[in-house]
Amino acid sequence: MNYSLLKKIGALTIIVPFAYSKSFKSWFWSSSNDKDSSDKTDNKDSLTGDSFIWGNGLYQARPDSKSQFGNFEPKEILYIENENGSLNKNTPIFKDILLVNDLGVGLENENKLWLFANSKQSSFYDETDSDSYRKYDDTVIPVDNILKKAMCLNVNFKIKQIASTKHHIWILDQKGDLFSTELSMLKSNLESQSKDLKFKKVLTVKEIDEISAGKGHILMKSKKGIVYAMGKDTRGQCGQGSLGRKSNGPFTKAKVPNPQPVTLMENKIATKIWAKGNQSFIQTSEETLLAFGSNSKLQLAHEKEYNDATLPKLAFFEPVSMNSYLSEVNCDLQNLFLAENTTFFQCKNRESGMTQIFGTGLNSHGQLGDGRVKHISEFQKIDTLS
Repeated sequence: MNYSLLKKIGALTIIVPFAYSKSFKSWFWSSSNDKDSSDKTDNKDSLTGDSFIWGNGLYQARPDSKSQFGNFEPKEILYIENENGSLNKNTPIFKDILLVNDLGVGLENENKLWLFANSKQSSFYDETDSDSYRKYDDTVIPVDNILKKAMCLNVNFKIKQIASTKHHIWILDQKGDLFSTELSMLKSNLESQSKDLKFKKVLTVKEIDEISAGKGHILMKSKKGIVYAMGKDTRGQCGQGSLGRKSNGPFTKAKVPNPQPVTLMENKIATKIWAKGNQSFIQTSEETLLAFGSNSKLQLAHEKEYNDATLPKLAFFEPVSMNSYLSEVNCDLQNLFLAENTTFFQCKNRESGMTQIFGTGLNSHGQLGDGRVKHISEFQKIDTLS
């Protein structure tokens, strides 16, 4: 895969989903940079790269500013603010970052899990305004280049992956065990500067090798390729079947309190899972892409079913195949990038071998990047990225 393309898609998937989300109020992007990272860490398990932050700007009533909210450009994180308020140049090199409300969680490597404040960004430096900068060895540092209240937690197991729902952080360790901790508890950690990580172990599933989480649900894939789901299932995002519910609503609240296998997956081996918002995707060993959950904005495509006059498919309670779309464009799926109400498909053309990007879902603010503004949109090719 062409890495330059991955960087574009990575930035796109950060810009689009977070720009209209109430849960995520500022956003990062980590880019590969072997040269710079060699000075930052000797741990070979870390992903080399630098982190940038933008968005969630403070209101600025400034006569010399063209915009009252100016934090639209990425700022590199050059320093971290320690628990005692001092600055440190030894910034973490994150493999993954979660931003939920006013809290940030970053995974540096299997032994290092960081907490930091996800606060509003000033987006300007003014030598007459002491709130816009800090000093380090007589060097003036704009506050936007500082990771605020950064703290490394004490972790007694090796971390493989992290994910977040609205109220929880989920941690998968290298052994395949799953743990959870409440965001409110982590916020308390940050406020009290306590480095002890308190968590609960999910005892009903073992040998998990991948997790992915949406707004209120989480998918878990076992090493044998079995997919379990837990959490909110109001729109079918846990894939437990209709249970007498109608796909066009009204939707009553439903919840799966313990991990349950996704329906219609018997004799199917899952190789990859994705979750975001209220929708879920599974890829099988047979190269079949399955989708379930909310389709209120065509996040799962299926425009014909969505426009059905008698029973529109605003939700799929059981997995439905997406392969017809891939066949129409003569492509094989390489990866998915999910936003709250928009889905991007990274595919490889079967004839040319070129990478192509397609999108479907909410496009009222141009989220799809196809040059149009439309309330919702069916499967579209993104020419500028393909």
